[in-house]
Amino acid sequence: MRTMRAWLMVGLIGTLAGCEYRQDFVSQTDGGVDAAALVSRDATVVWLDSGLPYRACSPAPRVAGTATPIEAVWEGYLERPLPSGADGVRIVLRSSDSGDLSGTVVHGTAPAPESPSASDECYPPEASWDGRIAAAALQHPVEGFEYPITAASWSAIRLQVAVLTWAPWADWCSCQVPVAASPEGGLSCHPNVGGGDTPDGHCFMNSFEGGTSVEFPCCRQVLCLDFSACLCNSEACAVSTTATTIFDLTVDDERADGTMSGSTVYSAVHLLRTQ
Repeated sequence: MRTMRAWLMVGLIGTLAGCEYRQDFVSQTDGGVDAAALVSRDATVVWLDSGLPYRACSPAPRVAGTATPIEAVWEGYLERPLPSGADGVRIVLRSSDSGDLSGTVVHGTAPAPESPSASDECYPPEASWDGRIAAAALQHPVEGFEYPITAASWSAIRLQVAVLTWAPWADWCSCQVPVAASPEGGLSCHPNVGGGDTPDGHCFMNSFEGGTSVEFPCCRQVLCLDFSACLCNSEACAVSTTATTIFDLTVDDERADGTMSGSTVYSAVHLLRTQ
């Protein structure tokens, strides 16, 4: 990134394409989980002695298709690095014949974490899910994950790109089993009951009736209840699409500067158009 910063300091001479590309810049909202749209899982649900559901799962199949042409590539860095120390970010914009924009946003250079193979595994697996620090960890994007762009707008003076904040947890959420959220009703991927955690990263929950505490993966409390990253109905769970992270940048020739902001993240961003 040192070379990139040097380029940004001295500036580059270039000209953006004269055309303006645009896709409706709106946030997606949940109207409940559409079970019919979820990937069916051929896996057996096992209820452990703790009363928590468990099942093996596999990543959702990806829809194959012909990629639309690359319209532009913007690369640069975040002023607020990821926990790993990586600060790089790469935005690839693609355009359709109608002029609509799509593409991806990737942070850092490390490969994306492997999808979970069971519902009791945490994602990312190497993250610390101690309830005391998990909230801070989720204020950063997942390194290596290709965030699909859900909306974008690009002109000679401004670049806006939106991605779903919880997109990396799509496989994790769809692997979860719906459970009763409380004795009063509702469904979640983790019951909303009392419990606690320990300094060494173990989490415990009570039953609805109280009494003996049982251990559970700390990430379920954080993702299912604290951040509502997953939504469930009686048949399945799916990742929430209510939280959006937005890049809002001012364009000056081949340079773009601005911010990345959302419900859990904020950083100044500096990019150059490299393609």
